[in-house]
Parts: sequence; structure tokens; C-alpha cells
Amino acid sequence: MSTRKRLRPEDYTVGGLCALARTEQVAAIKMLDEQHQELPKPARDFNTYTYGSIGGHNTVIVCLPLGHPGTTSASRMADLLPTSFPNMRLYLFVGVGGGIPRNPPDTDASRDIHLGDVVVGVDETPGVAGVDQYDFIRDQGGGARELLGRLDKPNLELLTALGKLFSNYEMGDSNPQVHLAKLKGLRSDFSRPSPGGDKLYRSSYEHVLGKPNCDHCSTEELVVRNERQPPKPKLTEQETAIPVFHQGQILSGNSVIKDASRRDELSQEFPNARCFETEAAGVVDQTHCLVIRGVAHYADSHKNQKWQPYAAGTAAAFARELLLTVQISVVANLGAIIPAARQATDPPSSGQLSQVRRTLSHQWG
Repeated sequence: MSTRKRLRPEDYTVGGLCALARTEQVAAIKMLDEQHQELPKPARDFNTYTYGSIGGHNTVIVCLPLGHPGTTSASRMADLLPTSFPNMRLYLFVGVGGGIPRNPPDTDASRDIHLGDVVVGVDETPGVAGVDQYDFIRDQGGGARELLGRLDKPNLELLTALGKLFSNYEMGDSNPQVHLAKLKGLRSDFSRPSPGGDKLYRSSYEHVLGKPNCDHCSTEELVVRNERQPPKPKLTEQETAIPVFHQGQILSGNSVIKDASRRDELSQEFPNARCFETEAAGVVDQTHCLVIRGVAHYADSHKNQKWQPYAAGTAAAFARELLLTVQISVVANLGAIIPAARQATDPPSSGQLSQVRRTLSHQWG
């Protein structure tokens, strides 16, 4: 007989969304304080959930079906959560992405993007969205274009909690290494690769064709960047490699960027962007979702899987730290997430009806 708690569907308020079962989902599950018993779900819900809690927040973790990446699959997955969990308040979309290094490199090494760092989809610049779908654009003529896929900044209460987390991190009161220790002893190695393996090549230099790693790539083509200073003296090499938390824009699309020239082109178009990913724009709710990405590669031809487990772990560690920081009452006050199907059938508001009348009056006189 299971000794795990058995809660009700309405007790769960946080959804941890993942795309990769063997890295992202594993890391997310290991961040739970405890696991709960599985619950029956509606027949129309094809998701498979892991139930548990972090810091008192009852959480379900769900992953995309194997072989079904992209924004469309993410949208279908997320839409099902509030139908099965009526008090769902918050989505944390946690996983890996491709970093956008600063060009030229920042003189402050902590401000530049490195492998294993974490990017949170929140930008302090007014009018800049947390996540933009860079490949979903309407041409308005005259060179003007409109972005149609946009995930705006989260709720103010959540942003306040996020600000506290960053403050704790800067003061040394937050140590992701403690959370990463929960990933030890797994079948896959989630430990940090050697810092010497964090290699950024010049944008014009392509990976040696047919080689599985960068052992045959020219060291003369490496970008020279300042080394990060250890946060405390007399630490080991692994301990000095504490991941840096960045906040900034995340670019979402349906295909993985593996082209440095395309990466640089998009970074010019979106100067606040810090990384790429391939699912988050599919989450239609705009104020109840926070996207968290561990940097697993530099979105160039040198991309490989070496850093993926560790990057998945750092993203999951950040998500855990956030839930340990945010109060349960803050999540409760976010308001329930409304299923997309219900949103489509809700009656229009008086303001929406007035807008329709004005439009028709203008068109038909």
C-alpha cells in the first residue's frame, strides 16, 4: 500500500511543463519535496502527470509526448491542465534552450551567456515581451511587420517574488548547487561538464562536418571571453562554476536554431533576447506562465547534447528556488487559468461588443 499522500485534482495549483522526458522531466521530478499518489483523469486528457509538492505548492509535472516537439504540441498539452485541475494558477515552462552570447563579449563575464546558465523570460524594458515567437510574423507592407505570437510579462505578484529571488541570489542567500545535488546518482549524468568544455566559436566558423564533438575544431576560432571570477575564494573548480541567472527576452519558434549567422541576425532584430527555445509560444495564457531555460548550446553548428542534462538541471533548480520563494497566497491570488476552449465560447464583454459596433459602423456607414 502506498504511503504517498492522495490529494484531489482541485488541490493542485502549479503546472511544471517540460519538453524532453529523459532530461527536463527527470530534473523537474527530482526537485519535488515529495511525490503524491496518481489520480484518475478525464478520458480526453492524454497527458501523463507526476504529482507532488515544492515548498507547499501542490504541483503536477507533465511532458510533451515523445517525438512531438514544437509550439502546437505545447499548446495542446497546456490546454488540458486546467480542465483536469480546476484551480491551476501558474505554469512554469522549464527546460533547455540555445544561448545568445553577447557580440562583442561583455567585459563583465557575469553578464554574458555561458553554457549551464539560466535565462528567465522576463525583461525589464517597457514594451518588451517575455517571450516572442520570432517565426510567426505578419507582413504589414512598407517593411513593417507584426509579431503575432507573444507571451507577455507574468502577473505583478509573481514578478515581485521573482525580484526577491534575484535579490537573494545576488546576496548569496540562494545557492542552486543545493538543489542540483538532488540530481546525483541518476542513470544519466546531470553533473556539470568540465568548464573547459564551454566553447564559443566565431560565428563564421562552422563545425567540422561528420564529427560528434568539437575535438577537431580549431582552437584559433574560439571567441576570447573574460573568465568569470569565483563568488567566494578557495572553492573547487566545480564550485566556482555556479550558474548565473539572467533575465531577458526568450525567442520561441518551431525549429531549433543551429546556425550562428541566423542567431546573430535575430539577436540584432531582438536586442533584448538571451536565448532560443521551441515550445513556449504555444502556451496561450499570457499572465500565468513563466518560461525558464537552461543554456545547453549556443544555437550554432557546434550544438551537441553534452550540456543538456546539466542545463535541464539548472533550469529545474531555478524553478524550485522560485517556488520556495513565492508565498502560497501569491499563487492563489493569480486567479484560475481558464481553458482555451472555454475562452473561445465565453460571451463577449460589453466593451468587445461596442468595438464590433464601431467597426461595422465604420465599414458600412
